[in-house]
Amino acid sequence: MRKNILIFLVLLCGFVTASFATYTKQDFAYGMQLQLAGTGSIYELVVPASVYQHVNYADLRDIRVFNAQEQIVPSVLSTAGKSKTIRLRNIPFFQIAKNQTGNQVPGDLQLKVSRSKDGTVISAKTTGAQRETKKFDYLFDMSALRNIDGAKLILSWQPTSNNWMTTVKLYGSDDLQNWQLINDNITLAQLKRDGQEIVHRSIDLSAAHYRYLLLSRAKDTAAVLPQLTQSVAQWASLEQPQLNWLSLHPNDVVANTGEYFFDAQGHFPVQAIKFILPQVNMAADVQVFSRNDPKDVWSLVGKGSVYDLQGEQRKNLTVQITPSTDRYWRIVADPATGLGGNNAVVELGWEPHLLVFVAQGQGPFMAAYGSAHVEDADTSAENVLRNLQANNAPKTAIKMAYPSAEQVLAGDSAYKPLKAAPVVYSSKQYILWGILAIGVILLLLMAWSLYKQLYKKPSE
Repeated sequence: MRKNILIFLVLLCGFVTASFATYTKQDFAYGMQLQLAGTGSIYELVVPASVYQHVNYADLRDIRVFNAQEQIVPSVLSTAGKSKTIRLRNIPFFQIAKNQTGNQVPGDLQLKVSRSKDGTVISAKTTGAQRETKKFDYLFDMSALRNIDGAKLILSWQPTSNNWMTTVKLYGSDDLQNWQLINDNITLAQLKRDGQEIVHRSIDLSAAHYRYLLLSRAKDTAAVLPQLTQSVAQWASLEQPQLNWLSLHPNDVVANTGEYFFDAQGHFPVQAIKFILPQVNMAADVQVFSRNDPKDVWSLVGKGSVYDLQGEQRKNLTVQITPSTDRYWRIVADPATGLGGNNAVVELGWEPHLLVFVAQGQGPFMAAYGSAHVEDADTSAENVLRNLQANNAPKTAIKMAYPSAEQVLAGDSAYKPLKAAPVVYSSKQYILWGILAIGVILLLLMAWSLYKQLYKKPSE
């Protein structure tokens, strides 16, 4: 009985697997062969404008990547988002000799400071009786970085052949008179042995949002800090992605209401609207609406003021909007000023997606797009590829792919929904359905037999 059931399940799995739908290149309107840069397993394509112009769905579900064997390879769409850039800036610093006691605190400092109109320190030195010493404090002018988070200060000093390690304190002030202790246990060191070297030269500035910083050697520390030669602030900044711009002219203008209608002829992921004003010294308040279909209701996605005032050297021509992939756009401006009538020009700022795919099988690979036959997005490798990005995989692990010229595959016929074909059963299908029915009957008989054994009376 168990053997029969096992055979039935194997046949059933084969029947179900055979029923899954598959797609070919002829299910898509257009395609472009991909040129792969280098040898790798995972590649990334910056989706070109022609793809947005020819996809059938605004969510880009109708994009697939095929290998040379006409098999669909795993892929996922993502956005570049903000990029991290490491920035460096030289920080002015001033050497201040210790006083005769050699252990003053910032509150006791008497400084003669020369500053510019904006508060930048030009020179600084201690006042009062001094004696020759090799012990110094250092004053740093942080005016340019006081509002930057996550920065660190990297110090350089004169070369020395001796090993040394010292503890310093960091103070902060906005007026050079009132000082606050930020950190009293900062270790700086340079140690060498057997060709190995340990250097600790950075100071965390995450809690140091002051205009001026003072680095002072702890009084109970014997080692002397070598003379500094340079101080550099380092921090990471998140840069907005670079937008592509699509220039549009209105296909309809209603002058008395100040309405301008545009057709993007594609589903571009728009994030901003730039206005090309017809003349200088002009200002206008605008509202931006969009919709995906001419029958849909307009949705407000952004509003703002645009102006170009040359006399005051003030210009703002861009309005940030709620990201939208809609095709149709409506802009409303004050009819008294307008945007140039039929000669109005706007530019849609859009960020291209990244199509990440696995180079499974043999190349060449082709990206195919534009289809009414595809019901759902490809999620076969979504978790794997997204985890790869979330785990900060090295950029070198993902190679670049570049598009070739666009090719017509099925053309306009791919945008027509498939008609349901009449159901015609073959003799094999009837046999499979018969096996399924027999399997169900066998399961019922087993259940009935088991029931009788469990509830059989002892007298029987």
